[in-house]
Amino acid sequence: MNHEFKLINQYFKHDYQHPATQLGNGDDASVHAIPDGYELVVSSDASVMGSHWPEDFPLKQASDRAVCAALSDLAAMGAEATWVWSTVFLQQPEQAKPIAAGIHAACQRHHIEIAGGDTVKAPYPALNLTVAGLIPSQKVMQRSTAKVGDDLWLYGELGHAALGLQHWQQGITSSVFIDAFSKITPHLKQGKQLRELGIRCCIDISDGLLQDANHIAQASNVQLQIHTEKLNIILLRQDLADEEEALQLALSGGEDYGLLFCACPTLRETLKQISFQQIGTCVEGSNVQVLQHGQEKRAINQGYDHFSTMA
Repeated sequence: MNHEFKLINQYFKHDYQHPATQLGNGDDASVHAIPDGYELVVSSDASVMGSHWPEDFPLKQASDRAVCAALSDLAAMGAEATWVWSTVFLQQPEQAKPIAAGIHAACQRHHIEIAGGDTVKAPYPALNLTVAGLIPSQKVMQRSTAKVGDDLWLYGELGHAALGLQHWQQGITSSVFIDAFSKITPHLKQGKQLRELGIRCCIDISDGLLQDANHIAQASNVQLQIHTEKLNIILLRQDLADEEEALQLALSGGEDYGLLFCACPTLRETLKQISFQQIGTCVEGSNVQVLQHGQEKRAINQGYDHFSTMA
């Protein structure tokens, strides 16, 4: 048997099959039926050693978090995650086993079918993941539907993953912050909950709060005002003993994978009761403004640069 096909058959087959799958992993392509009244949501995400995870990071953890990072895009759309296709780049065939173990672990945890993929030899390990999900027709959450007068809300922690990466690079191998970096949780349940509440504007925070907030501002043609005193950075302050550094990490650290969304003020009490955090408002404009006790705060790093390398 061809060595590539042997790797695929040995490590990347998966027993679970979604009810809407007509033809699963093992043919030239997979085939899926879209139920009546639903639409298909598809996203593609790359994860590369040295850019998305450190060179000494365990490959099983790296591939697990890569799948979860990709699923976070589906959460931001309000979709039910259903399928993943994984193209795996390997330096050595032996790397297939831990990478496959991480992919399987993430898919089993979130009840996702591995519908197909590929393996290829490359200079360094990497994954390209395509994920898909189902959503009721005309109910998808988007970046372009915020309105002046909406509240700005957050679900998830800010800055913890960025600090965890710093800890890892400093040789610290155990901390709550390292867990935040190495174990991504895609907020699929919360995304569905928001969609069912009628929320129509949402994005996941992968490149830093400010950078991703700016995507909403530009797409919706509104200004997002973020009030720093409403951000929960207590743990960051305790570890760093520097409020300014803690705030910078919260605003632009990246890798948070929380949900940032806009909602009509009539939903304010409902959202507070289910652990969402109001952090600002939408006003006239088309940018992001950071306010600290009512005063605009400037000179803030905007977020992750995909063309920089991880030290």
